[in-house]
Amino acid sequence: MKKNLSLLILLVFTATVINAQSLIQKFTETTFTLSDDLKSPDGYCYGSVSYSLTKGFILMINAVGNADNVRPMFIVRGPIENGIETAPTLKFFDTTFSKETNAVYVINATGNYSIIIANGRKGEKGIVNSKMGLGRMDWLDNTKIFPTTSSSPFSLALAGLLRHAVFNFNLIKGQKDMFGNYKTTFLIPGANMDDAGTQIGIYTDLNATMNVDYFNACVYSMGTINYQSVAGKDEDNYSLWDQKDTTLAINKYENLKTMLTHALTTDFVVEREANFPLFTKGKDRHTIRKNGRRIIFTHKGNEAIIDPVNKFYSLLASNKMKVEMCLHSTNSKAEIYLRVYSDEK
Repeated sequence: MKKNLSLLILLVFTATVINAQSLIQKFTETTFTLSDDLKSPDGYCYGSVSYSLTKGFILMINAVGNADNVRPMFIVRGPIENGIETAPTLKFFDTTFSKETNAVYVINATGNYSIIIANGRKGEKGIVNSKMGLGRMDWLDNTKIFPTTSSSPFSLALAGLLRHAVFNFNLIKGQKDMFGNYKTTFLIPGANMDDAGTQIGIYTDLNATMNVDYFNACVYSMGTINYQSVAGKDEDNYSLWDQKDTTLAINKYENLKTMLTHALTTDFVVEREANFPLFTKGKDRHTIRKNGRRIIFTHKGNEAIIDPVNKFYSLLASNKMKVEMCLHSTNSKAEIYLRVYSDEK
């Protein structure tokens, strides 16, 4: 089942986003039939495709099996030179869903590459539908992609984070925890990198209709302010709470909001901003309530940054990139977060 194909991507991106070409223009689709006549002697491998790839490209693979007995796996073989294989660098690999596998590789040498499809369940038969596409590593240093007019360390780092967001942060994902979240390895100045809230994964919050919803984002903790009036005391005793405790939290949030506004160009517009009381009584202090502050920016022309036809949420951002600064207040403390995500709905 070998095929000699070339993946061609138009590498055009202009500062005028509306007329720009997609960074990731087209994925190549291939169907593999896991049958005995294609099975390797070890019982795992069933076929391959061959591509001519260029050094500095990012190879993305999505593979989905048609049944529970099919767990797609693959091996990427690089070109041989002087008897030595130049293997690509595996940057991201995920099999969270039993029938689906996603991977991202960085190509280290120009030449022919073979992508071998296998089944993680030895000898089992079925069908694997795969999609493969390319990005470019040098896009991560292209200042025309998510540009910033500010030269502050925060602004420059945020622009770099947004360029990684095109690839759904798969080049900066660190160790995975038991809940399926990852620690981010990308440093944002001013963020608490050791905080449990600094991660790439799923969190719950209030959506535009003020209902609890699930979001998948790269999140940074930008500060925690403990309310001194209830420190070491009964957090449910509302009479202990002092409004003066929130002054530091509000001031820090407003300063960070200003810094974020200056970091983003006019390609981002304010989607909505909400200012709620920082403290409201509730029966359950762990329940998400309308406490705090929030500002959400949306990119105006994200449909030109990626191909909206390619909605592979594990590999690519969707076409509605968002950046948010929020402050959440509980009975005992306030927490501020920077969030970068895309609207997958």
